[in-house]
Amino acid sequence: MIPHIIHQTWKTKEIPRRFVYLRDTWLKHHPGWEYRLWSDADNRTFLAEHYPAFLSVFDAYRNPICRADAIRYFLLKHFGGLYVDLDFECFAPFDDILKTQSVVLGLEPASHVREHQVLHKGMQRVVCNALMASPPQHPFWDHVIECMVEARDQSGPLDATGPFMLTRAVDSYQGAARVEVTAPEMFYPADVHDCSEGRLFPLENWRQVTHGALAMHHWAGTWWRDSLEVPPLPSAVAGMAVVEGGRVIAESTLHARHCPPLSKSSPLVSCLMVTRNRSALAVCAVKGFLAQSYPVCELVILDDGSDRELELFLQALADPRIRYLHLPDGDSSLGALRNQAVAMSRGSYVCQWDDDDLYDPARLAMQMTALLATRADACFLNRWVIWWPKQQRLAESNQRVWEGSMLCLKSKMGLYPALRRGEDTPVVEAIVQSGRVVLLDQSRLYVYVVHEGNTFESEHFESHWQSASRQFAGLEYMRLMQELGKGLDLNGYLLALDAHAAKPAADSESRQPPEARRHAAPPDSRESSPAEPGLATQKTAPAVRAPAQLAPTPHVLILTPIKNAARFLPGYFDLATRLDYPRDKLSLAFLEGDSDDGTYEHLQELAHRHRGDFANLDLYRHHFNLRIEGERWAAEKQFARRSVISKCRNRLFKLADRGQEWVLWIDADVIDYPADSLSQLLEAQKPIVVPNCVQTPGGQTFDLNTFKFKPGARGMGWRYLLDGIIQPPRGTGRLYLDELRGQNCVELDSVGGTMLLVDAGLHRQSILFPDYSYRGYLDTEGFAMHARDRGIASWGLPNLEIIHASQ
Repeated sequence: MIPHIIHQTWKTKEIPRRFVYLRDTWLKHHPGWEYRLWSDADNRTFLAEHYPAFLSVFDAYRNPICRADAIRYFLLKHFGGLYVDLDFECFAPFDDILKTQSVVLGLEPASHVREHQVLHKGMQRVVCNALMASPPQHPFWDHVIECMVEARDQSGPLDATGPFMLTRAVDSYQGAARVEVTAPEMFYPADVHDCSEGRLFPLENWRQVTHGALAMHHWAGTWWRDSLEVPPLPSAVAGMAVVEGGRVIAESTLHARHCPPLSKSSPLVSCLMVTRNRSALAVCAVKGFLAQSYPVCELVILDDGSDRELELFLQALADPRIRYLHLPDGDSSLGALRNQAVAMSRGSYVCQWDDDDLYDPARLAMQMTALLATRADACFLNRWVIWWPKQQRLAESNQRVWEGSMLCLKSKMGLYPALRRGEDTPVVEAIVQSGRVVLLDQSRLYVYVVHEGNTFESEHFESHWQSASRQFAGLEYMRLMQELGKGLDLNGYLLALDAHAAKPAADSESRQPPEARRHAAPPDSRESSPAEPGLATQKTAPAVRAPAQLAPTPHVLILTPIKNAARFLPGYFDLATRLDYPRDKLSLAFLEGDSDDGTYEHLQELAHRHRGDFANLDLYRHHFNLRIEGERWAAEKQFARRSVISKCRNRLFKLADRGQEWVLWIDADVIDYPADSLSQLLEAQKPIVVPNCVQTPGGQTFDLNTFKFKPGARGMGWRYLLDGIIQPPRGTGRLYLDELRGQNCVELDSVGGTMLLVDAGLHRQSILFPDYSYRGYLDTEGFAMHARDRGIASWGLPNLEIIHASQ
């Protein structure tokens, strides 16, 4: 049996703050287990006492991570138990799976095997050493120690002591005592890119990836990253819609980490909080403000209650960013108080900051990034999280404009009406109808809490539950609460909620927000609910409830990099104008460079003639100074040629992108294609899709960059590396679309660019065309490989043929 001991190691006995929460998940799920944290000093002392023969190897390691790797194997050999890295999170008890005499290990995600350094070692899997369990004195560890001795001169930690060494040890172990290697879904459901790029920040992504996992490695990389700081923008991408005049004009993806960085010179944001006799909860809201990663903000608090606990807390805090005003216990409406808070604010932007809700530390940063990136007047969340603590329920709301999430230019704010509840609905409606607004789909930034002191009755919030886009209860609720707890002090909030509820009955009115305790709401005052259309009237419904229905025919941007193609241009425009697609939904853009046959001048002439045939038609020019002597298809010239093509594609997209939903790449020397080609590609409903490019109808595939690996051929590419990229003979390990005819749509491993339809959001997520060797591929092939590594498949339509000019 594996003893109930949890081993962890760190440089000292004081572990970094960001790992404390993860460490505590192991203690939470394993009460009664022995916990041992080993420092570097402890490790060497232990090794010197019990395994001195290895000490010379241990001390000779140049990289400290090698010693951290090595000691874990000795600890498991000597004591047995469960070893876990500090950046590992536990979701459930391990008691049942450790009722074994075997060593228990886990595989890294399959995507890691496709990484460059793994691929070129010919490894078919990687056994990770971040979580391991073992009974004491298991003979496998003697074999591991022998492998470490043999590998002690390896230059890289992965080969000397880490996962590569452990994988070789597992593969070469021949002992009778069992070693079990679990599938990645058990301990390693997320890969390094999921974690480093914030793909798991959206709750639904996190839920899908971690479903069924007992634990998850967060791949913090403390031994190779420069910093342990968490990025201020936790999610690399987020969906968003831009609204003008109450209508959605664009739906796109926010690439938050590629936007200009926020700094002390960013605009000042004033967070405005109106409160009354809810000190315990208001303190939590203040702490939520203090945790914000946005660098320039203030909190303005208006308090018209008799409870002075909040004031005392703020006096002790003495934070210059917080301005507090205590008002006489009057009868002002919530709308009037909000107007006073706006008047007191110093920022050019104001943000509603309710006193009984929870805010992710990235709320201001994400909303301001979206607002600045789209040059909008205001940013709202179109979904948020709703939490019923007493009922232990959690939901992601339906899509609409959530007034409480408002962050807006102060100059665009109208006055709040003198209402006691629902006062923000007409203000928000006016902003949406008259200005430019970005709706950010990042529900996790705001947790709306349902408790006994809310303005509205329980029936109102039950309608929220019934109409929610996702509902979580039971075990799934517990797991999601653990995830939310990484950024929110949920335990502190629950204690505050208990303190608030425990106030004397005589002070019961203080448990209600000011607008609820003073008077009953007038008949026309309300909060927009999910059951109601739009913001407050049917007029704005399309802006928030069904944006996809506003533009059933997507906008498509046709892009063509071009060089020495003058002879093909008349046919190119003739084909483009014959596409059976609405012209007002089609835009064209070209990037010409290095031509010496008059291509650019001819292109200018044709563009002028056809400019009225398309929504937009743009010409760009950039010389890359590439000159290829002799046959341009020669293998030794492909890296230089296709690297420049990649740069040209990436430059063209960034210049021409105007928020269109799709990009259609077409080479200038494609001389014929069906008029419904674009419609057929779109009907495939795939994020990346190509037709079958041939030179004669029904003939062989011409575009050999479009292919599917034959079984077992994925790892053989290294044999055909030439000029830095993989260039096997035609058909070696690959199937082309002509061999797949008869199938409507097939998944591919690589795509070409003679005609290539791409969800434009992928390019905006920086899934572009590598101009370097990405695992042995570049240009469109590297693009498909990169997309696959990000979990996005490419597809082909074998029966849709386009014709390429003869070479």
